[in-house]
Amino acid sequence: MAGQADFQFVGSGAEAYDRFLVTPLFEPMAEVLLDAIALAPGEAFLDVACGPGVVARLGARRVGAAGSVTACDVSSEMIAVARAKPNEAGFPAIAYAQAAAAAMPFPAASFDAVACQQGLQFFPNQVAALTEMRRVVKVGGRLGVAVFRPSDGARLFTTLRDAGKRAGIVDADVFSRAVFAYGSFDDLQRDLEAADFRDVTVFERTVPVVFDSIDLALMAIRGTPFWPVIALQGPDAIVAFEREARRALEHFATDGPVRVDQHSNIAIAKPK
Repeated sequence: MAGQADFQFVGSGAEAYDRFLVTPLFEPMAEVLLDAIALAPGEAFLDVACGPGVVARLGARRVGAAGSVTACDVSSEMIAVARAKPNEAGFPAIAYAQAAAAAMPFPAASFDAVACQQGLQFFPNQVAALTEMRRVVKVGGRLGVAVFRPSDGARLFTTLRDAGKRAGIVDADVFSRAVFAYGSFDDLQRDLEAADFRDVTVFERTVPVVFDSIDLALMAIRGTPFWPVIALQGPDAIVAFEREARRALEHFATDGPVRVDQHSNIAIAKPK
């Protein structure tokens, strides 16, 4: 169990994301998403908005040596963190590319399955990105998308938003609106159908998220898109936010670890 020393972590947002958010949050949700798209041995798989590569690496275990895995992200920092991880023996090497989701450098109909975990809501043009994903999926293939469910269904992020507002963080609500851009099943289905997907199924899934301490939960914030909003407002804003966030997180840490349930909407669709 890590302690107070971890609160002094200094690194990039991508490194904080990888160190503090992947294991408690993104690995469990990635397994849910990969189960939903039924990724199988021998398939060609694409992870869009891959971050540090968590979905891609778990996907490589499922497609096995006979399959292939490609991953892309617009962030050079995220791609650097992903590429620095060694390939696992017995599984395919992952091909990483720095690319925006709406302009991917892959041939049409290249992949049996495409996944996008917690990236779609942040894209500047979601339908354009989904249309590009539609372009690279084979006929008979499928797309799986996970987006955070809004309001009380994502207590970690609503807690951060509310702590930011109490601390006087400007644009705390802007962050929240981005995280929860898909407010309903209908919103997600509408955009998938606009991008020429069919047989769209949307459902909710929940994973438990556990941080070993409040300090580690606070460090995880540095890996979210909310952290630059806070940091730009200066040292006093950071201190005020961390004070309010610590108080709020104590509500979820009655026995030491911070425990929250994280809800997401999952959509599975096929190209027309």
